[in-house]
Amino acid sequence: MADWLTYGPQEREATPQAHTPRVSIPPWPSYAAIIDEASARNIPAFVRALRLISGTIATLPLVSYRQDQPSPDQPRLIRQPEVDQTRWASINNTVEQLVLYGQAYWVITSLTSQGFPRTVKVLSRDQVQDNLPEHPDEVAVTLDDMVTRRYPKSSPETAGASVGEVICFTGWKGGVLEWGAKVLGTAAALEDAVQRYASTPMPTAVLKNSGADLDPEAVENLVSAYEKAREQRTTAYLNSVIDLQAVSWNSAEIQLIEARNQAALEIARLFSLDANWINANTPGGGSSLVYSNRIDMRADLKNFTLLDYCEQIGQRLSMRDCTPTYSSNLVAFDFTEFMRTTLEARTSIVTQLVPLNVISLEEARAFLQFSPDVVDSSPIGGIT
Repeated sequence: MADWLTYGPQEREATPQAHTPRVSIPPWPSYAAIIDEASARNIPAFVRALRLISGTIATLPLVSYRQDQPSPDQPRLIRQPEVDQTRWASINNTVEQLVLYGQAYWVITSLTSQGFPRTVKVLSRDQVQDNLPEHPDEVAVTLDDMVTRRYPKSSPETAGASVGEVICFTGWKGGVLEWGAKVLGTAAALEDAVQRYASTPMPTAVLKNSGADLDPEAVENLVSAYEKAREQRTTAYLNSVIDLQAVSWNSAEIQLIEARNQAALEIARLFSLDANWINANTPGGGSSLVYSNRIDMRADLKNFTLLDYCEQIGQRLSMRDCTPTYSSNLVAFDFTEFMRTTLEARTSIVTQLVPLNVISLEEARAFLQFSPDVVDSSPIGGIT
């Protein structure tokens, strides 16, 4: 058994020996028409969009609620899913898989005393293969020791799970690498064009000889003399048989700048992001992003982009095989800090609500995160 499926004495004591049923796991989609992930990661706008989504979600607290209130004891599964990774790394990797491929997989490595997942191993794309035709109800997983084994899927309809079962997160079918292949392929070609333009040695001028052909040594002497003269003065003299022709062009003339910006705009649309989030210029130039509407932009980012992936993870972890449902338990990401306004704006809200008895002084202090000794002035609490 792989190293990441082993656990210490405490985990062994808390891990019930359960039967592992064989059920179907949806296979990875066909990648024949998908742009290579490594090529896509060479596109700056793509990397910016991917990091914005996965990195932002990874910083959000993942909270277990019981009857709309945070549970007093947060499960280990959502505090630190993997034994050897931070929560940020586990969630970031999971969201990246959902964005890129539309699917993500966790292999359960240990259970709680109640029989629910305690720790997992987040699988990468290259560890998961399509279902084998002779085993349609199983998925093939290549472990760290390069041994490929078949694993069953944890059933959301059954309370609890077993070690070795797989939790499957399903998102947009195919992911951006499939349904954005043309956009990303164009952007990748533009990046290659920029690199070729920067690295290919092109002459800036040509000396055309209208007279008798010169031998190579004479040509070398002529060109060297011309270049040396240009270092000393800006005025050149050419005889009746030598003509100067400029052949170079700049990036603006071949519209590389405009083409790359248009590709960035298409990538922003691909990820459902405002162009300002990836520093792409909208037609007409300029940016409409100002301090007064940053909070509105964060609200749009949350509602129209981040929630697509947050709900995929939260709702899956809220199912019966991952979370006890007998007491209305729910797992969800907490956007409170992400959407928190400045202290000045919160104070203005409190001064209006307290006199109307809408909230109490204690609730106002909690809303302001204010105590006689502490004032929330961190960049996390406000928008800087």
